[in-house]
Amino acid sequence: MWTKQDLEKVFIKYKPQAEKLLQNTDKVKHLLQQAIDKAKKNDGIIGESVRNLELTFDMFRDWLKGDYRDVPTRSLVTIVVTLLYFVSVVDFIPDFLIGIGLVDDAAVIAYAVKQIQKDLDKYKLWKHEKNRLEHMTIDME
Repeated sequence: MWTKQDLEKVFIKYKPQAEKLLQNTDKVKHLLQQAIDKAKKNDGIIGESVRNLELTFDMFRDWLKGDYRDVPTRSLVTIVVTLLYFVSVVDFIPDFLIGIGLVDDAAVIAYAVKQIQKDLDKYKLWKHEKNRLEHMTIDME
């Protein structure tokens, strides 16, 4: 089982690469798409982690588009570290090991979501309000 120290080591290892990637929007968009594709392919395997990851994808995508900017740098780095680990073929437990290969990915995702939970909650409220206002506008037309 993964310990908190194991998870922190992952984030320490990938943090410099994540910070550098955040400077290149095209590369970050490509990384996000890779993660989305992998999540779709493995939806039934990592279950709840994928749902948390999808919300993270949405927040990050809206940040990249400039629609939602209320994401602290520390959370952006956490998200990119998670994406890097998630799409990496060289992680703690190789993904090709059926049944257990994505356990480490799920652990990293869960840890990351816990670290950015307040930001995800704020994003959910923003998204809900945005959707509500859009529906009000549509109803008025």
